Amino acid sequence: MTPSHPAVTFAGRTLTAADLAARAQSLARRLTAAGVAPGDRVVALLANSAAPVVLVHACRIAGAVVVPLNPRWSAAEVAEPAARVRPRLAVVDAGHERDAVAAVVDAASGGIVVVDPFGGDGSDGEASGGPEPASDPIAWPWPSPVDPDRPQAIVFTSGTTGAPRGAVLSWGNHHANWVGSRARLGHGADDVWLVALPLHHVGGLAIVLRAAWDGAHVVVLPRFDADAVARAIAEHGVTRLSLVPTSLGAVLDAWTARYGRDGARTAPSTLRTVLLGGGPLAGAPVARAVALGFPLALTYGLTEASSQVATTAPGWTPDEPAAAPPLDGVRVRIAGVVGAGDEADAVVAGHIGAIEVAGRTVFAGYWDDPAATSAALADGWLRTGDLGRLDAAGRLTVVGRADDRITTGGESVDPAEVEAAIDAHPAVGSSCVVGVADAVWGQTVVVVIEPARGVDARALPDVDALRAWLGERLANYKRPRRVVAVTALPRTAAGKVARAAVRRLAELDLDAADVLGDKVVDERLDGAADERDHSVEDRQDDDRAGAEQQADQTGAGFVRGPRSQAETDHREQ
Repeated sequence: MTPSHPAVTFAGRTLTAADLAARAQSLARRLTAAGVAPGDRVVALLANSAAPVVLVHACRIAGAVVVPLNPRWSAAEVAEPAARVRPRLAVVDAGHERDAVAAVVDAASGGIVVVDPFGGDGSDGEASGGPEPASDPIAWPWPSPVDPDRPQAIVFTSGTTGAPRGAVLSWGNHHANWVGSRARLGHGADDVWLVALPLHHVGGLAIVLRAAWDGAHVVVLPRFDADAVARAIAEHGVTRLSLVPTSLGAVLDAWTARYGRDGARTAPSTLRTVLLGGGPLAGAPVARAVALGFPLALTYGLTEASSQVATTAPGWTPDEPAAAPPLDGVRVRIAGVVGAGDEADAVVAGHIGAIEVAGRTVFAGYWDDPAATSAALADGWLRTGDLGRLDAAGRLTVVGRADDRITTGGESVDPAEVEAAIDAHPAVGSSCVVGVADAVWGQTVVVVIEPARGVDARALPDVDALRAWLGERLANYKRPRRVVAVTALPRTAAGKVARAAVRRLAELDLDAADVLGDKVVDERLDGAADERDHSVEDRQDDDRAGAEQQADQTGAGFVRGPRSQAETDHREQ
């Protein structure tokens, strides 16, 4: 690989492989000068830019463990995880809220390094000082890790269903995932990866590591923006990118607005893979994407398995089953088959049960949390908390979260099935179904919906209209008893629907016909959590930041959540 090969691009500026190596070496010197030794944790509070990429390379040189925290978290939210990992140093960029910076610096006992968006000290020269790091920083692409068991990062889970925990991921975990991903997708040194995902999440981090082992080029966006994604694909010749299903439609809209030609296949020839994962596929415009020539690859993964678990080859179409084979070296089984009794430990083709994963990509445990580690791991198998089924060919279909299932009147309801039916309504863009506690039925089914593109939120169906429309599609007990209409569903920083935030919306006793501003909704959410269910706060951590980001970008607001005859007349069940 030549030193002039592009390595990372941000805000119109490109660092070559030589530039990246020099900046990583310079930052590694600053880390070691601040007392960082091999094995020490370095907490990072960095917005998406080239800086997190440089830091990953610098920590590899210094032998440090990077702990990327969500830069949108408040001081109260960053303080606990930062203190939990007992860091030697905090690396921050300018522009963060002072209290949040103070919290991570306090956790690091005052140690701080401030970097510019390209991982430097703000000058054009190379900052130096401190002992010379022992590792060779110039190797590009990276060689295989010398010590695969050494921790590379502690990544805090996104918290869509609970409080974040710090997953300890080793160099061997990441390398095994890269090997499996490369075998399935065929990526290499000539690729250009687009990073529109947060770099503090495993999805963004995995792209950086794949590119380093491939010797490939990474283009970083400051945040997900559909128009910026479309422009980056065209301007940088992007070959690979990852999207959550809820973002696909916006990217297609932006692409066709700029480059469309009367519905023709206008996707650029450079584009080789659009990885689609991180949420339910229902409602995503996959047929439209295929018609435009976007090469889709379905993928399922999670932080604790270093990103990808099962992925299709590029070129998947909706004519095929939404099922993906596990990566090479990854084993998947279905345990505790739903409805088969406690004795069922079978892996029966077509039967739904709990997804468990094993292999070299699976982490060793959560940082300083033996109870959570014991609950997640048993005999080398990771209990993912997701439900799915395997077909006769061993391909995995993900049904949903195990703890998302709703039991109402003794009947089990799968939210993903209900969401798929509701998303087919022409006025609905996306939906999220949750169970709310009910004194008579145990739980009642509630849905929060956002409008389809071009539809006014006030035109969304109310609960009676929606139940009537679902009459021939779903059994009576599966149909929602209440509908909450919003201008946009709350989402995490990664673009996933923030289910805990949705649950909070569903738990509120709201009755309003006018669109309320996001600050009003925010106040009602917080007030309800304080007054009615303190445990909801514990489920909320990353969803709060995700909902705030979504509100910033869309002006999300509450439309209505009226009670109706359908909600009160439960005897129909």
